[in-house]
Amino acid sequence: MDLETLSIHPQDAHTLKINNGDTVRAFNHKGEVILKALLTDKIAPGVVSAPKGAWRDSSPTGQTVNALIDNQSKTDIGNGAAFYDTYVDVQAVVPKSG
Repeated sequence: MDLETLSIHPQDAHTLKINNGDTVRAFNHKGEVILKALLTDKIAPGVVSAPKGAWRDSSPTGQTVNALIDNQSKTDIGNGAAFYDTYVDVQAVVPKSG
């Protein structure tokens, strides 16, 4: 299964012990998605991005990044819906042995 990518700054990846191409878990109180790390300095430290959507059937968790967005979040300008951002934690996925 081809995983969608999660862009992450190399400095953050180093702190989290994540290498380019590693399988990672992005998660929050709403759920989790499994993605492939793409290290790039084109994204700011402290920020991650999953620019493409995926079908739920193609996700190991049955969720897409959209499932992580809290529908109660509001933008600080205009108090509108924040459809394109949310807070997540990221960690490397350790493959199961055996």
